[in-house]
Amino acid sequence: MWRATRLASVSPTVTVSHATGTPSFPGSYVGRVSDVLEGGPRRSGPPRWMWLAAGIVVLVAAGAYAVARSDQPGSPAVARSPTGSLGPAGSPSASPWPSAAGACGATAYRPLMSPLPLTERTGARVLVGGYGLRLVDADSGKTRAVAGIPTDARHMVSDLVSAAGVVYVLSTPCDGRAGRVYRLEHNMARPVAAAPVDDLLAGTTRVWTVEYPAPGAAPATPVVLRPVDGGRALALPPDAYPVADTGAGLVVTRGYTDEAGTPPRVLLLDPTTARPVRTLGVGRPLSADRSHLLLLLGPCDAGQATPACTLVRVEVRTGRVHGRYHLPTGRVPVSAGSLSRDGRQAVFQLARAHSDPRFDPGHPVPPADIAVLHLDTGRLDIVPGLELSPKTGAGLAFAADGSWIFATVSDGDHAHVLAWRPGLGAPRSVARLSGPIVWAPPVQIA
Repeated sequence: MWRATRLASVSPTVTVSHATGTPSFPGSYVGRVSDVLEGGPRRSGPPRWMWLAAGIVVLVAAGAYAVARSDQPGSPAVARSPTGSLGPAGSPSASPWPSAAGACGATAYRPLMSPLPLTERTGARVLVGGYGLRLVDADSGKTRAVAGIPTDARHMVSDLVSAAGVVYVLSTPCDGRAGRVYRLEHNMARPVAAAPVDDLLAGTTRVWTVEYPAPGAAPATPVVLRPVDGGRALALPPDAYPVADTGAGLVVTRGYTDEAGTPPRVLLLDPTTARPVRTLGVGRPLSADRSHLLLLLGPCDAGQATPACTLVRVEVRTGRVHGRYHLPTGRVPVSAGSLSRDGRQAVFQLARAHSDPRFDPGHPVPPADIAVLHLDTGRLDIVPGLELSPKTGAGLAFAADGSWIFATVSDGDHAHVLAWRPGLGAPRSVARLSGPIVWAPPVQIA
């Protein structure tokens, strides 16, 4: 169901084993994972996501889904799944999903979790958005607000990106108008973009502001990318969706997902002229770094996932496929992913195959776990003790060395920062950040 300019022989080929064992999400519901993975103007889709979540209930037992490499013997042993066969949502005994009032009149659907104290050193500091911008020392839990950015219930820090060692911040107002961009300098945030913008797109050496056509604009109105520090702007087609600025060029999707669920084309564009260089595939981007794109192929909508739901790793410069990963039957990614700096791991939200019979979220999309895919071996780890409400989510980031994952979740009038690494049981609590928020705050390693 996809094509690429150059389609090489695939190595490795990876198959996710369907774990067996005991019993074990933003906006209005429209019923397809593409709602989450596709985004659009004022986007909450790839490569940055505005997710919601937070709360307190224990999930039992975790483990890793084993992913067997079909081209190699000695695959990892199958571990027991942290989830099992759950009944349908909305049963007569089901309670409403736990929720709390958030900023901007929003309702935050809280995650079900029971984090433990962090007793190990991570050596990490993280920047967390949402209610203003705060710098959090993961080991001590100490936090410090960054001055110069609106910190009130009428504005949310919705995006954090970095390029060439400089961090840029997008603060957006509750009324949905375009936001303002700030650059961090000497522990202060200073405005750098004069015109309001809709989004940010970062590469290794530059950051772009993204301006989508305003509601009611002429059909031919382009999507505009502007270098945040000045330079020549790029005009993209109205149906373009910027995904990533890579070492080989700009990765964008073209075409909106239709009612039949037809995915968009994914193209590589020249960053100087915006002319197409090659087609990378037809699918839904999950994540990208400077050299590779993770792309979802096949029937990967919630409720329809089969073994044909496949994640492929595509080299952006050549279009060659370097790996295929078949996701567990009935489970599909429902957020964008975040890649480790070495490109060997991806973390994302993975919908469960069934709803939680204890709660009625108001629609049939099941809750989600946080999953970590090891791209070298194909092993899929599930973070135990954390269940995310349907159509909400978490901010996700790897530590610089890839050994820890940091996640943020929303509790309406405050947020939690969590840490986890493979081998742990429940996630560890890093900090509780006060202040109303709309969605799970973006997080980035400082």
